[in-house]
Amino acid sequence: MKKLILIIGMASVLILASCQQETTEVEIEDNFIAVIVEQVIRQDLFVTHQLNGRVISNNEAFVISPIVAEVKEIFAEEGEWVEKNQVLFRLDDKQIQQQIDQARLAYEAAQANFRMTEEQIRSAQEAFQRVKALYEEGIVSRAQYLQSELAASEKPLEALSKTVAQAELAYRQVRDLLDNTYIQSPMSGRIIQMNIREGQIALNSQAALILMDDQQLVINMGVPESLISSIAIGQNATVRVGELFFDSEAKITHIQRTVDPNSNLFPVEIAIENNGDLKIGMSARVELKTDIKEDVISVPGSSVLRRGDERIVFVEQEGIAIERKVETGLDIGTRVEITHGLSEDEWVIIVGQNYVSSGSLVRVTGGR
Repeated sequence: MKKLILIIGMASVLILASCQQETTEVEIEDNFIAVIVEQVIRQDLFVTHQLNGRVISNNEAFVISPIVAEVKEIFAEEGEWVEKNQVLFRLDDKQIQQQIDQARLAYEAAQANFRMTEEQIRSAQEAFQRVKALYEEGIVSRAQYLQSELAASEKPLEALSKTVAQAELAYRQVRDLLDNTYIQSPMSGRIIQMNIREGQIALNSQAALILMDDQQLVINMGVPESLISSIAIGQNATVRVGELFFDSEAKITHIQRTVDPNSNLFPVEIAIENNGDLKIGMSARVELKTDIKEDVISVPGSSVLRRGDERIVFVEQEGIAIERKVETGLDIGTRVEITHGLSEDEWVIIVGQNYVSSGSLVRVTGGR
């Protein structure tokens, strides 16, 4: 009987000891603080700016008839792509032919008048030589001598020579008008507006048609004063137009030096190449990167804590939180550049950092 009691007593002691051991382990487990960590790596850091713009073409041309004339033929249609120097339409040349005939007759008349006057002066010069000899012999009077000398002067030929030159110039100019009856495209582009019809009169005071290059387009947008000094011509931009994306192909090509008084923004243009889906007037969303830091250490902004004038983070090493004083650089809100105090491959506590202190026991529940 005593033996049975002893066995029962020993069993009770063992059970009690076991319960005490389990209670101790639970208490230690409850002292751990659950955290999430992130490994320290190097990466690029930059500030992103979102801006609104619109698709436009900065290369367009107004084709105006050089003369007022009837449109005889049109060789292109609205919406058609045409090449530089391609003939677009032909004008009636009847009136020009009449002007050419008139100018030619005027030119020929001026030439004939010059030749006739030249012959008269040559005859007068011969007569003057005879009068001069008679005058020297005292046979003719001085008045006759002076009159003959005046008739032999070549000054009238100088004036008539200018008249002939002017008539010739007018003749050539009106002949050149024939070339103007075939109107060529001043650039490669698409006809976006056709204002003439065959049989109608083309005026020299309004555009017969309008051309626009819709292959090489630009995004026109306004940039605030706070950002204008941070961007430069040639800088890459990410552009979204509807569901279309343009990344490395999109570059800043123009930055206006003066502010637009209507919007108080600086007009900026970004060049993009049309793949066929872009249309003039479409709205665009532009993303610009500034303050770019390449290959730097950064951590989530929330993991950096303030302690007076100091900045600290907590790193996890073998289940223990360790406080690190750090120096920061670029702060974009979501992430902060660390210029001193952290090394690559360390593990920074990014969740739970507000509940630990240096030396706290931690249990990593995410990030690794």
